[in-house]
Amino acid sequence: MISNLFSAWCADTLQTAVKSGKHTPFGLSEEAFAESLEEVVFFLGSKASLFSDPKFLKEQPLVKEFVSFLGKELPPWMDGEKNDTKTTDSMSSSDEYLKSVFASHQQGMLLGVHVLIEEAQKLVELVLGVKPVRLHVAKAPKAEDAKHLLKELRQAYPSSIPLLKTDTSLLGGARLFVGDSLIDHSWVTRVHTFLSALS
Repeated sequence: MISNLFSAWCADTLQTAVKSGKHTPFGLSEEAFAESLEEVVFFLGSKASLFSDPKFLKEQPLVKEFVSFLGKELPPWMDGEKNDTKTTDSMSSSDEYLKSVFASHQQGMLLGVHVLIEEAQKLVELVLGVKPVRLHVAKAPKAEDAKHLLKELRQAYPSSIPLLKTDTSLLGGARLFVGDSLIDHSWVTRVHTFLSALS
């Protein structure tokens, strides 16, 4: 999924640069931009995953700019601020793609959004070294509460793209994963701890 968004973003980026009278975006020389674009397109066409070569990713100026784009553009979609955007001729390819993914999320098909965010987290970790942040809660929060939780997580873990998931097996409370670390305030863990103390 992240590869599809990356392709749409590349098309938008080039189109924006041409419209503004620049030959290339991000202050790259034409040669550097063409070389990076060619390498990334070849990479996407020949590899099963955008993550199959972390060293390559870290060296690509376009990938670094794409990670910056993810940090700015995914949060408004996750918070529901852009979900009502009408489709227009002026809508970017990236927004069209994100709109389709988040529309399926609103219809109860959660997998697409979760996969996209998990892939974005992995890319941010590979390129910037920022650990993925996942908050598992026992009961799905109301939209406003979810938005508030995600904003707090972004403030607590800058440059992260947090994922909020519902996990009814927790019974209550929550678990916060930051990379491989776990902060566990779930009821199921409290029950197990209490039962272990009794035996």
